[in-house]
Amino acid sequence: MGSCLLYADDLVIMSDSADGLESQLDSLHKWTNDHLMTVNYDKSKVMHIRKTTVNQCGHTFMFGDKALELTSKYRYLGLVICEHTDFTTTTHELLTAGSRALGSLTSKYYNMGNMDYDTYTKIYDSTVSPILEYASAVWGFKKYNPLERLQYRAIRTFLGVGKHAPLPAITGDTGWTPIHMKTQCNMIKLWCKLCEIPEYRLCRKTFMWDLNISNRYKRTWSNDVKTIMTKCGLQDVYFNQNSERRPTAHIVSCVKNKLVELHQQEWLNALEDMPKLRTYKNIKTDYNVEPYLKKCLSRQQRSVIARMRSGTLHLEIEKGRFRNVPLDQRLCKMCKSQSIEDESHLLLFCERYEQLRTTLFNDIRDKYNIDLTTLPANIKLKHLFCNYSKLVSNFILNCFTISQSVINC
Repeated sequence: MGSCLLYADDLVIMSDSADGLESQLDSLHKWTNDHLMTVNYDKSKVMHIRKTTVNQCGHTFMFGDKALELTSKYRYLGLVICEHTDFTTTTHELLTAGSRALGSLTSKYYNMGNMDYDTYTKIYDSTVSPILEYASAVWGFKKYNPLERLQYRAIRTFLGVGKHAPLPAITGDTGWTPIHMKTQCNMIKLWCKLCEIPEYRLCRKTFMWDLNISNRYKRTWSNDVKTIMTKCGLQDVYFNQNSERRPTAHIVSCVKNKLVELHQQEWLNALEDMPKLRTYKNIKTDYNVEPYLKKCLSRQQRSVIARMRSGTLHLEIEKGRFRNVPLDQRLCKMCKSQSIEDESHLLLFCERYEQLRTTLFNDIRDKYNIDLTTLPANIKLKHLFCNYSKLVSNFILNCFTISQSVINC
């Protein structure tokens, strides 16, 4: 292993002891004097990389007659490295930069009035994701919730839903890949590359060193890769270091497909645990983008459909949740049926909106050649949740206009 790293005009000196580092600093000081070069002391720091149980080194490191500052973190090649090799600080810095990028995207989204799904997703993947995933091939094993929450924020903005919209519903509708799944795939890409590069390369030597100590230490990069590949049924590929030379794209595809499969099962389990998604879990079984997001809808229309599907429409069943009203008392105030006002009641049964409903069903029959009035209620509801998004959204908006006028009277 080398004792220094060079990149452009940057230099990193490494040693396993304080005396060894001081000796290298003395040699560097002599070299700079001999070649009439100066060192930027403001950017020259010393960091003691160690376990959290080990105290920081008390040695004062000198560069000539200047004492160098001992720091707990340092930014190198755009990545913040922490003294305890914990990447929480690293991801926090990426989160800050990613938040600024998302703010720029959000501003453009609102200034333009709207964006279609493909455009919004493309801009997010091109401007925000690369920041959140920067160097994730090194740190990407763990799931960092702040990064995931930033992606949730981007999804909420596009769908036009509030902070109380259930995550399984909004992520299931957009079909976006979670951050931690993408970062783990990036780790596999790097592993495949390291298996193929010549042995004289420094990164290859570092890889082999990490692999050798993985038998003695649990927290190593190689062990993290082994965990991912074992989970995906590729342990044989890991242990023979891809000696069969399978294409990187094939290995990454296998890993991604398995991670998606595992995530879908977790997502389905989450749906079962949320009463608010009582209707959603009966109509949505696959984790992929919903057709209504691909339709040419206004922001308001998209928001209404997304809130209906996620169970956060401004109905009594949702309003009563925040007022601690018992479920059986969250009754519709627009009719005399004494029924709970939920999505099903609004779309199919409330007498106040009967004329609007008749118009809706007639429009669907004329445009799509299907007569919903002949179908059972549950099938009818599924049709309205999954299809005819523009007609259904206009129906709901008109219903809310009527209910607001009734309340104001």
